[in-house]
Amino acid sequence: MRLTILGRSPACPNPGGACSGYLVEEDETDLLIDCGTGIVSRLREIVDYRRVSAIIISHMHLDHFIDIIPYAYGLKLVSGLADGSRLPLLLPPNGQQILNDVTSQWKDLPDLMAQVFDIREFDPSQTLRIGDLDITFAETVHYVPCWAIRIAGKKTLVYSADSGPSDRLGAHVKGADLFLAEAALFQKRGVPGEQGHLTPGEAGEIARKAGARRLVLTHFWQEFDVEEMVRAASDTFGGPAEVAEEWKSYLV
Repeated sequence: MRLTILGRSPACPNPGGACSGYLVEEDETDLLIDCGTGIVSRLREIVDYRRVSAIIISHMHLDHFIDIIPYAYGLKLVSGLADGSRLPLLLPPNGQQILNDVTSQWKDLPDLMAQVFDIREFDPSQTLRIGDLDITFAETVHYVPCWAIRIAGKKTLVYSADSGPSDRLGAHVKGADLFLAEAALFQKRGVPGEQGHLTPGEAGEIARKAGARRLVLTHFWQEFDVEEMVRAASDTFGGPAEVAEEWKSYLV
């Protein structure tokens, strides 16, 4: 299994960066996990974007899904699926209504989306089988409904999506070969609105308790002190942590 970081930025892209988007490849299966601002152009540099096995969206915040709109235009207007099939787009519960609310501002866009994507909502209580991979979900602590994603094949990758600390997230990470953890807060200061994200230290603690073998931090602001982030995560993890690097691929 190979993980490629297409974008690691938080809600506002870091200079020269892109928001959340991660390509997971194993054998003939290519999964795009989240599709935030700037992801499609990067995906197209790595794989044929028409041949992605499925797109899975963790939650309906714009920095995690908005690039599916230019994705749709590319499929429809330039290089659509030659056999007339539609690319599976798996949204979280109620995601279809939110997507409709966004795209309905342009009268042609909802129909265009439906022509190129097979749009479905995943059931978080069920295991998805895509190619050779099993995908399971755990609801996180966030400002809107959001699901951490566990991808199991020859190895196991867990993506926190956006989340504060919770027992559900810890249980979902248990025994993961790689934990891709958001770290959108450098540190917590006890002010309102902090409960929906992790600090590096919290990510490290979750990884340690869950017995994860490797910890990679993502979804953080360029203004953060990266060395301090790594130090804080490593201290609580009890082993080396690292920050995600855009364009870098990790063997899980």
